[in-house]
Amino acid sequence: MVPVTPSDLKVGSPSFAPPMTFEKFRTMQQKRVRLSIRYSGGERDATKVYSRIKQLVSLRFPDVVVEKRIRNVRSPKDTGVFEILVDDRLVYSKPTERDGIFLSMRTLTQAIVRARRLRRPGQTVYGDSDSVKACYAHQERQD
Repeated sequence: MVPVTPSDLKVGSPSFAPPMTFEKFRTMQQKRVRLSIRYSGGERDATKVYSRIKQLVSLRFPDVVVEKRIRNVRSPKDTGVFEILVDDRLVYSKPTERDGIFLSMRTLTQAIVRARRLRRPGQTVYGDSDSVKACYAHQERQD
């Protein structure tokens, strides 16, 4: 462990971080995009797909919260349900008669980027290709 010296605690130094208040934490949590995956219970394939989607989304979008919602099976019509919602908007719904789950990552990415823009208007989202392009365009206009 590296000891901290008084010179490390200067306000201009990169190692100084002011303490986070509860209000700031709540504000940051409210700006996070929520991705919910709903599927009917008792399906092993849906659990595997949920795990894989969560892994992919967490790697590509670390600020997105992935939630799992398992629906109770009350009748045979309830089996085979698999839906993906981004901020409570339906992005994908698997037809019950289809066996596999076919989801384009492009569709999911577009829904997440759209939800980010709605939650954080006018802010730069790090890692977002549109934000990077806008940053470079702003720099070129200044030159």
